[in-house]
Amino acid sequence: MSQAETAAEANISREALSRIENGGNAREETLRALLGVLGYEIAFLPVDDSRYELADAATIANRLACYVPALVEYDDRFRLRVVLHDFGLVWQHADATERAVVVADEPPLFDERWDAFLGAYVEHLCYRSGVNVPEWTQQESRFLDQFWWPGDPFEFERGSIILKTPAAFEVHGIWLDERELKVV
Repeated sequence: MSQAETAAEANISREALSRIENGGNAREETLRALLGVLGYEIAFLPVDDSRYELADAATIANRLACYVPALVEYDDRFRLRVVLHDFGLVWQHADATERAVVVADEPPLFDERWDAFLGAYVEHLCYRSGVNVPEWTQQESRFLDQFWWPGDPFEFERGSIILKTPAAFEVHGIWLDERELKVV
């Protein structure tokens, strides 16, 4: 959808949309209309929870648990992109306090492979960053009985992937080359 089409459907000017895209301010009703066109909505979250007291609204909105409704709609390849790139960027730009917030809430269960993947990914990120690993990552539902190869690698790649899989992923039943976890 073009910028002009998006603006027209949200009933705002193209200039207003451009200003918002470039970090300008917008009224709540304008944001609601724009997000509605894009398939999103604004959610007001409680901030009296002690886990959130030092977090800003952007950090709270980027909690891993907030990604799951979108993941349900996507295929495995796009899920990998969303988790490894989009959430990876959130993690990369967060400080230790913000990192603890974005992984504190257990993401809803929706697919046994991805439930295990999210547990492994958070355990891996926390371990590498010195952040306490949330308890939810150790629940039985976050481990697979049979190994899974996200991304469907070629047969000849599998030996190399096994050697390069981070421990957290292996324990959760997932073979994934550590190089796939690099955020670019």
